[in-house]
Amino acid sequence: MVPAPGLADDNPVSFAVIPAGKAVHFQHKGPCSRLRAGHEALTGFVNAENLDMAAPTWEVCPNEPAHLPEDELFTDVFCKDCKVLLE
Repeated sequence: MVPAPGLADDNPVSFAVIPAGKAVHFQHKGPCSRLRAGHEALTGFVNAENLDMAAPTWEVCPNEPAHLPEDELFTDVFCKDCKVLLE
């Protein structure tokens, strides 16, 4: 990770390049306070499909909470490089 260009060195914002690959994706709709349930469902799916979560998950929040009711918000959640485990 490297600091984002144009920001002070002590700013916690950074960026990294994620190599291309497969990812598991789900879209959570509703308040962020219920997002944990989606992550638990993702973990359940990964386990049920005999996959290995080889990288951390990340979230993309393309809408603005100040402009939408909580029940209309959505968040895209990804888990990269979920590899099939050999039995």
